[in-house]
Amino acid sequence: MNIYEIAFQVGQPIGIAHRLTIETAQVIPAEEIAIATGAIASSNCEPEVIADVLAKRFGGRQTMTCERHGVTITTVREPPDVTYL
Repeated sequence: MNIYEIAFQVGQPIGIAHRLTIETAQVIPAEEIAIATGAIASSNCEPEVIADVLAKRFGGRQTMTCERHGVTITTVREPPDVTYL
């Protein structure tokens, strides 16, 4: 299992801090994660949309957290084949 974590800002002119964790058996070049989150930085997308975009791009189990208007938003995206006991 590989775990990748990155903090990034989204939105202009004031960035909102986001924290992303990707857990996967795959190897993801760190540069690709940095480039993808950097490309999102200038958007004003809702966190749920950002989570969907990153899940499609990188797969694995992804958890992203941010705070907007005093509300902490945590999104979790998992591969469709994950089952729980």
